[in-house]
Amino acid sequence: MDPFTNNLKFDQTAGTIVIPLQIPSLEELIREPVALGDHLRRRRMELGLFQKDVATRLGVTASTIWNWEHGWTIRKRFIPRIVAFLGYNPDQNHTIPEANSELIASNCDSIENSPPSSRRITVNKIDMQ
Repeated sequence: MDPFTNNLKFDQTAGTIVIPLQIPSLEELIREPVALGDHLRRRRMELGLFQKDVATRLGVTASTIWNWEHGWTIRKRFIPRIVAFLGYNPDQNHTIPEANSELIASNCDSIENSPPSSRRITVNKIDMQ
C-alpha cells in the first residue's frame, strides 16, 4: 500500500529521477606542475593522501603543506625530504632510486637531530642512472 495515497498498488518508479553523474578530472592532475608545491600536491593526490598524512611523513604541519601547495616559499632544508617523497627531482626530471631516496630522508633526519652549532650543509652526489 502506498503510504501517501492509500492506493493498493505502489508504483516505485513514480518518483525516480535519473541524473547522470560525470565527475570532471581534477585540474591538478591534468596540467603540468610548475612549482615544487604543484609537484607535491599532484603526488599527494596520486597516492590518495591527506595533507596531514604528507605532513607527518615530512615532519611539518598540515598547514605548512597547504602553504607549499598554494605557492608559499619552501625552505631549503625541506627540499631533500620533498624530493624523497616525490621520488624524483622536479628540476632534473630524473627518478631517484629507492635506496638513494631513503638515504636522503635519513640524512635529513640526522641533520634535524644534530645541535645547531654542528650543522653544515653538505651535498652528496647522487647517481641518477
